[in-house]
Amino acid sequence: GAISEFGKKISLSVPRKSDDEESYDLDMRRDVVKSTSAGLFIPEIDLEVTHGSLGGTYTTVEGLLQAAYDKLFEGDIASFYKGDSAENERRKRFDEFQKKFERIINGEMAFTLILDDPLDNSYMY
Repeated sequence: GAISEFGKKISLSVPRKSDDEESYDLDMRRDVVKSTSAGLFIPEIDLEVTHGSLGGTYTTVEGLLQAAYDKLFEGDIASFYKGDSAENERRKRFDEFQKKFERIINGEMAFTLILDDPLDNSYMY
């Protein structure tokens, strides 16, 4: 099909699990179609996964968060920031960022998930 004239920005506000467990569970189970052209943003922790970094996928909100987490903290990026040659201040900031991300995944922190797709090929149900 043709490329959309306009992009699409999808935003989902997810509550802390302790504030509204039913809404939290529903939001984390939402289906997501993320195209390769979509970027992922969580402003509360200054997370920006640029367009194309996670590839295209059909998953849930929970699965998308876990994929981003794995990419950041279990791959080459983590070795760069946490390895022997990493500066102490950089390692400390990366550890703090990881703890915030884990709080989001565990439902301990409300967050806003934003998919920004300039080609309008991503969806959330």
